[in-house]
Amino acid sequence: MSTIIPQFQKQLRKRPLEALILIFAVAYIIVDLVLLNKNPKFIINTNIILNPVVAIITALIALVLVGKMGPGNPKRTLWVGLAAGWSLWAVAELLYALPLFIGKEATYPSAADVFFILGYIPIIYTFLQRQRTV
Repeated sequence: MSTIIPQFQKQLRKRPLEALILIFAVAYIIVDLVLLNKNPKFIINTNIILNPVVAIITALIALVLVGKMGPGNPKRTLWVGLAAGWSLWAVAELLYALPLFIGKEATYPSAADVFFILGYIPIIYTFLQRQRTV
């Protein structure tokens, strides 16, 4: 137990931005849920905001990785397929969240569903190609 706290402090010094984000996230949850008690749908609303953000970040990271890999890199094909699929999913998450942002009910089926389904095509194709080369 005595070594956990110094290790935690060392990690905080190495990653001050992550620590700051974590502190703000915890503070937001405490203020919103405990002190203000204003929003009973806190988790739902948080997911509506976070899902598109996380999907966009994932797609951008994959696209950056593809850009850093040279054309001759054998793993580039894998990352191109993943980046394409995740980008389509990011569009789908945005299309799904837009009506929810303005207070409307999400429709089923919607344009978001088309992008979710299309996102599977490059990912499945990529993994099938990868399996053939292994």
